[in-house]
Amino acid sequence: MSGKKVNLLIVILIVVLGGSFLSAFGTDLVEANPLATPSLTASAWNYLPIVRGQLPGPTFTPGPPLPTATESPAFTPSPTNTATATGQAPPATDAPTNTPKPPTETPTNTPKPSDTPTATAQPEPSNTGDVRIAEIFFDGAVYRVESDEYVEIKNFDNKVIKLKGWKLHDEGVIHTYTFPAYDMQPGEVCRVYTDENHPEWCGFNWGNGSAIWNNDGDEATLKDGSGKEIDICSYSGSGTRKDCE
Repeated sequence: MSGKKVNLLIVILIVVLGGSFLSAFGTDLVEANPLATPSLTASAWNYLPIVRGQLPGPTFTPGPPLPTATESPAFTPSPTNTATATGQAPPATDAPTNTPKPPTETPTNTPKPSDTPTATAQPEPSNTGDVRIAEIFFDGAVYRVESDEYVEIKNFDNKVIKLKGWKLHDEGVIHTYTFPAYDMQPGEVCRVYTDENHPEWCGFNWGNGSAIWNNDGDEATLKDGSGKEIDICSYSGSGTRKDCE
C-alpha cells in the first residue's frame, strides 16, 4: 500500500472509533445531566450519523429550568424598628399621665371653747382662819361719844371665813362685840364701828353710845367661834390710830 492509503485508513479508523466513543459517551452524558450544554450534545449527534451511518438519536429535550430565587418581600419595619434602624430615638408619645388628685380636706369639727368659764373649785367655808386686826381708829372726831371709832379686820386667808360667833373685845373684856352671820371673802376688809352704820364696810356696828377705845392706850383681841384667840393689837396713848399690820 502506498503511504497515502495507510494514512487514510488510520484516519477512518480513528473517526470510527472516535464516533463510537462519542456516541456512547454522549448518551451517558445526556442521561446523567439533562441540563448539559445543548451545543455539545447536538454536535455529537450531528456528527455520529455521518460516521456510523445511523439516524440521529432522540432529540434532547432540556429539563425544566431550575427555580430561580424568589425575591423576599421588602421588609417594612414597624415604627419601633424604623427608629432603631435609622439610629434615632422614637418620638416621645404624649401619653396622658394619671396625676393623683389632692385629697379632699375633710373639715374637722373643732370644738369651740365654751363661753362659760369653768368654775374654779373653791375651798369650803370655814369658821376659823387667817383673819387679822389691820387697824384701830381709837380717837374719833365726834365730840365726846366718838361714835366714828372702829376696828378694821382683814381676811388674809384663801378661803371664805364664816364670822358668825367670832368675838372682838377691848382690854379687860369690858366691851365685847359678837359677829353676826357673815361670810368674809378672801382679801375682804371689814370695820366694826362704835356707833355708826357703814354698809360699804360690811355694816358691823357695836351700837355703844359712848367711846369704847381709850385714847391713852388699849388692846383689841379677836377670837374665832370656838373661842380661840386669833389676833391681838395694842397701842399707847399717842396719835389717833394704830396700824396693826
